[in-house]
This record gives sequence, C-alpha cells and structure tokens, in this order.
Amino acid sequence: MKTLKCLAVLIILCNPLVMFAQTKSVAAASPEALCSFITGRMTSSLPQVPTLCSGKQHLPGYLDINIFAAKDVFQTNMRRTWSSALFQTLQALSEEKSMKGACFEAPKCIFSISDGTMAERRLRYRLILDQNMMSVLRSRGADYSDPWYVSWWTSLMGGKEADYPQSKENAESLGKDACDVYKKQSEMWSRAFNKPIPSCSVMLATNKALVLVIDYDDFLSAWDESNVKIALDAIGQSMDNMAYKGNVIIRSPWNKRDDGRQSRIYNIYDLGGLEFAYEEVHSGTRSETSGEIILTDYFLSIGQTESDKVTTDTSSQYILRESRVQDGTILIDATDGSEWRATSDSLTRCPLAIGDETFLFNDGNKSMLFDQATISCQANVIFVKGW
Repeated sequence: MKTLKCLAVLIILCNPLVMFAQTKSVAAASPEALCSFITGRMTSSLPQVPTLCSGKQHLPGYLDINIFAAKDVFQTNMRRTWSSALFQTLQALSEEKSMKGACFEAPKCIFSISDGTMAERRLRYRLILDQNMMSVLRSRGADYSDPWYVSWWTSLMGGKEADYPQSKENAESLGKDACDVYKKQSEMWSRAFNKPIPSCSVMLATNKALVLVIDYDDFLSAWDESNVKIALDAIGQSMDNMAYKGNVIIRSPWNKRDDGRQSRIYNIYDLGGLEFAYEEVHSGTRSETSGEIILTDYFLSIGQTESDKVTTDTSSQYILRESRVQDGTILIDATDGSEWRATSDSLTRCPLAIGDETFLFNDGNKSMLFDQATISCQANVIFVKGW
C-alpha cells in the first residue's frame, strides 16, 4: 500500500500547472508521429483489437493524445492483455530515440484513454507521465507481473474523469444506493450469525468525492473478512463506471481495553481500488478470491484506531469539516477518523475546503497537511483525538 501512496504523490506532482514551469524547449515529435508509433506498437501486439489514436497541440509545450480501443476491452477478457500492451507501448515511447523525448522531456503529453463502453458513458482515463513516474512504475516489478500491472492501473484510476458535470446530489444518491445494496447483501450473513445488519451511510459527498462509512456493532463483526467480499460485490458494482474519488470505511465502535484506553477497527478502502477489483473480477481477469486479495494488499489503509494517539496511515484522506474554536484555532475532522488543530494563520496560508484531498505526514504529534492541488501548500497541525 505504501508504494502506491508514493505513486499517488508522483501523480500529484505531474499536475500540468506544476510541470508547465519545468518544460524545456526541446524539439520533439509531432502528434501524428506519436500516434503512428502508438498504433504501430499496439497493432503489432494485438492486431485483433484496432487501436485508434489522435493528437493535437494543447497548451504551449503540451500535446493531447487520445487513445481509443475500437472494441470493448476493459470489461472483457481482453482487459489485461490490451492494457498491458498499452503500458508496454508507453514504456517503449519513453525509450524511443526517434521520438526525441516526446512526452517525457518536452512537450508533455496528456493521454486520454478509453474504449467503446467508456466512450458511451462519457468516461476516460487521463494520464500524464514523466521520466520520474515512469521509473517508479517500472520499479514495481517485472513487466506483466501483478505488482507492475496493478501499479499502472492505479495511475489510470487516479486520473479517471467524466465528460459531464458531476454533482454533490448525484454523489449522495449513488452512495445511498450503494449502501442499500451493501445492507441487503449483508442481511443473510447477519441472520446466520444472529448479528444486527450493519448501518451504511454517506459520510461525505461533493462534486468530485464520495466517502461511505459502514458501521458494525462490535469489533469482531467489523474485522470479519467477509466484509471485503460484500464491499467488492455491492459497492464495487454500484460505483463501477463512475468517476468519483473517495473511500469506503468499515469501522467498529470504540472498545474500552483493560488499560482504560479505547481502540477500534477503522479500515479504509480506496473507492477506485474497489472499482478496479470489481472490474478485474467482472471481466474474468481474475477470480473473486484474487480480487479480494488485491483489494486488501494494495488498496487498504488504516484510519484512526486509537482515541488518544495518532495511528493513521500516511495516506491521502478527504477533509470532512472544519469549525472554529476558541483563541482563533480551527479544528479539522478528516475522514480517517482523526481530529486536528490548526491556527488561522496556517490555514490562511493553506486554505482547505470540505472534500479537499490531502496528504498527512506525521512526526510524533506534529504533522503537516498538504493540499493535493498544490504540494507546496502545507498547514501545520497538531493531533487532538480520534473522533
């Protein structure tokens, strides 16, 4: 999971506004030459799946490159084959001397990737690469290995976008529907063990983000491995073919221990990871058991499990709310279950809004909160409690 967090930081650093300042004036191949290289490699690898490509100049120093699979590939048994061929092609592009550093020195390329089903639903994967990120992706494992494949897909899912306006109201509606499916699929298990059906609710909904929380009545029920299977089946299916970022949280109540301290289960599954695992299983790429393992190995982080000390994974979280308190300080609740105190001056320097995704770096009880939109923006915060 930590390697994918590093990858997420690199994705942020690949923000076009950040990279624009770093662009060098180096002669590079035309959009037509780039597309010719891409389609040539893809056709050689998979002649049975026509791959189309078009490109144009965007901002100065940037090219828009659209890559389209003329057949449905992401929801079929061609999913791993076609996407692996694409990842190999992009790696080859970074090494091809005749391209004169195209996409990896200057200009920068903004790749939009889709197939027939995604185009119908007005969805695409937006991907921006540079040599640093390419090195990270290659270091994940041998070509075609599972770590290599999942790392590449993580970069794709991180850039999933919709070609239509998304709304808070739509996110809330989707979240409620997903919760209804989860509770319905939990009912049989709950009855079999004479347990209450877990509650499921929308913790946070914005135009871009959705966070769901599933509450179990006791520690062991929240810990049960069957929860991963239900989340994969119910929420993965409900949120498939959507472009909201966010999390699904499975938690237990606070449990008082013998030493008087309180602890709980607080497992956070990346919403994009749930979609990825569901699509892998649904397309026949891997078994349901393998999908559950991938979800737990790569897309699980741990939230605030202790009431009085920081136990949060260093990972991206969505800010839930901020409220003013005495002496000009501000309390920030994050969806990982932690509460932080920051001064007004700190948040003036780094304004954070509800739904903003941040990266939290811990150093004892003193931490820095980074806004995802601009990695240079940081707020000094002090841990208060697990809420």
